[in-house]
Amino acid sequence: MATPKEIEMEAKSLLLKADFLLLLNHFGLDYSHAGISQTNNYFIDARGKLEAMAYETGATLRVREKKGTHELQFKHPQADGSVPEYCDMLSPERLDDLTEFGRMLAGDVCTKLEELGITEPFWPAGTLRTLRFAAQIDGVPDATVYLDESFCFGFIDYEIEVESDRSQTHAKEVLDIILQPLQVRYDPAPKKIQRFFQYKKLA
Repeated sequence: MATPKEIEMEAKSLLLKADFLLLLNHFGLDYSHAGISQTNNYFIDARGKLEAMAYETGATLRVREKKGTHELQFKHPQADGSVPEYCDMLSPERLDDLTEFGRMLAGDVCTKLEELGITEPFWPAGTLRTLRFAAQIDGVPDATVYLDESFCFGFIDYEIEVESDRSQTHAKEVLDIILQPLQVRYDPAPKKIQRFFQYKKLA
């Protein structure tokens, strides 16, 4: 049985660009601070199970490029709001096997997908790139705030995400603590994979 590398407990809101800039300023950040650039390369299976799961729950199979590394990740959202994440680092050879031939070698991600009845081949669906800024809140050591600017099929969107070490409910409480005093509207954010498929249809 596959074991998740981590279990995310998060709350998100889409933002207007003006509110994104307001929040950057609120946390003492701006574009002169080097945000983390990460690229998500999404994959689907030949039978369409992953795409169906993406629409239904936000389940995501991707290769994340960050700081010169490639990590295979499968995010499997649960009904309680938690998001177990299964991960395997990819060597150049394993990356080529996946992107060129649709083959996935043994690992936690492959094991979890097989448990769900999802099998190769896997094919690239497209890419979403994110510039991410991270911040902490004074007095709240068990939550991290992320401000994301994402680019996909010519579209740009903005979101705030709070990841909690305690619970999804706590993540939402922290998100409210941030947004309400600044009069920023809460706009529940679909998962990035769901927005990816929406933008792909519109492109």
